[in-house]
Amino acid sequence: MIKDLPIEENPREKALINGLASLTNIELLALLLRTGNKQKSVLELSTEVINTAGGMSQMRYLNYNQLTAINGIKKAKAIELLAAIELGKRVISEKTLAFTVENPGDVYHFLKSDLMLETQEHFVILILNCRHELIKKQTLFIGTADCSLVSTRDIYKAALSVNGVAIICVHNHPSGKASPSDDDYLITKNLEESSTIMHIEFIDHIIIGMHEYYSFKAGRMFSVAE
Repeated sequence: MIKDLPIEENPREKALINGLASLTNIELLALLLRTGNKQKSVLELSTEVINTAGGMSQMRYLNYNQLTAINGIKKAKAIELLAAIELGKRVISEKTLAFTVENPGDVYHFLKSDLMLETQEHFVILILNCRHELIKKQTLFIGTADCSLVSTRDIYKAALSVNGVAIICVHNHPSGKASPSDDDYLITKNLEESSTIMHIEFIDHIIIGMHEYYSFKAGRMFSVAE
């Protein structure tokens, strides 16, 4: 148990003295797990969980079966850990409505944590007011963003439902490459043409890759330092 660890190795005491920011990833996880088992300490168990995930960046993809396959992780502990992971995802996704779009980079930095590591394409719209402040972020499609799935009618209908006056469309490329496909060009053209009919400003369509993004409005690729 954590309380049985020497003070210098005890993440709870370390957090109380120096703050949670002073803890390593393994120590933070140990606080959630609380106990190890007869074969390994809670810190060793934390290390095994992170290794099972494939590193901290992959923790969000852990599932119940993976966790309970680890000696020392039973049903209750697995559910508690998955709940903490889900809470972390929701904290990241609940962005402030004070967000204002001024350039494509704003959109990339706003959504990169949501989309950059996804293994499927997510088609997201940002619905804005007349000052280009965010009213709502909505995921409309998950899967391949081709013309048969992306309905301009559904996109503008979503904007109208919250009295939006402008939209930005965003989707990710799981390959990590943000270069637009033929379908991406066609979708963008359809959105531009429908914008006039619907009287809703179409600001941009942005593709998010791994540390890069493409803006149709700018007509170019942007690279972002890791």
